[in-house]
Amino acid sequence: LLARRSALRDEPEPKREFIVGSERANPRGLARGSVLGGAPQPIGPQDGHVQAYAVSPDGSQVAAIMADSDQLDMGWTTSRVVLFAVDGSVDVREVTRITGFPGTPTWSPDGRPLALIASLPADADDARIRLIDAATGEFTSFDAREETPTWISFTDDGEGLLVHSVARQWSRLSRTDLRGAEWEALEVEIDPPGARRGASQFLGGHG
Repeated sequence: LLARRSALRDEPEPKREFIVGSERANPRGLARGSVLGGAPQPIGPQDGHVQAYAVSPDGSQVAAIMADSDQLDMGWTTSRVVLFAVDGSVDVREVTRITGFPGTPTWSPDGRPLALIASLPADADDARIRLIDAATGEFTSFDAREETPTWISFTDDGEGLLVHSVARQWSRLSRTDLRGAEWEALEVEIDPPGARRGASQFLGGHG
């Protein structure tokens, strides 16, 4: 699947046009199947197109980002973030709507909160970290920062996030709490051993 986003700069308030093309214009859905064989069983929403998804650590839930339309030659302006049970025991629950092509959702180790990087319909350029409580569906956003987040992952203990972000020509790897209140820039070790640089100076594009 090839995706391309073009900005319409001539508009007084820039709009975004999302164009998706595919050699086979078929929407992508989700299904579960046994490793022992047998026909796969569709799960989750049966309309629209799955842009990204992640299964909870215990294998019971799926967080998916769904495009409203299953017509891949149509423009996409908003997508749904939905939660549902793998076994179909819980109805599909829509948490919020986001804009454009967000990142893949990331579950915490305990399966309670999940995180993703996304923009809301009000501003397609305002990509922020968003946290979702899987039990309640509560949706919260981190405050805007000077850096744009591009990748996130929960720490092993689930008490924080590792965040890769960019600002101008620099990249940075940071650690923050689940409120985004305190940030710590991390360092990476570059060969030869003992030579260190701040991740803010040397990370993006260097492996």
